[in-house]
Amino acid sequence: MSSAWVRHFVSYGGDYSFKDWHAERERTTGLLLQKAAHDLDVVHWPAGGHTERVNAFGDLMVYGDPPRRAPDTPRPEGRLREFDWPPTQRRDLNHRIDVEDLSVMNMRLDNGV
Repeated sequence: MSSAWVRHFVSYGGDYSFKDWHAERERTTGLLLQKAAHDLDVVHWPAGGHTERVNAFGDLMVYGDPPRRAPDTPRPEGRLREFDWPPTQRRDLNHRIDVEDLSVMNMRLDNGV
């Protein structure tokens, strides 16, 4: 194997992540490490190596503008059952969102993959 490619869409997971504490940098590592950490483990197995070098970047591009709840306002009752699409139509997001919602990462494994 000379290369591997993973594309992970959070999809409705954004409703979970950006309507509660997952949206705050001081409480989380962001989606790249929370969600994609499992993808990275899977890449290591068939590729037969471990990460040696990483280049990555991310930004808050989708959830930066939709309306947020006021601080200390409870999360919406149906937040895990009701999903708004597209993401720009979402309401009741966490009062603070300072983690990236889009990330790109390239890795080089110790075996050249």
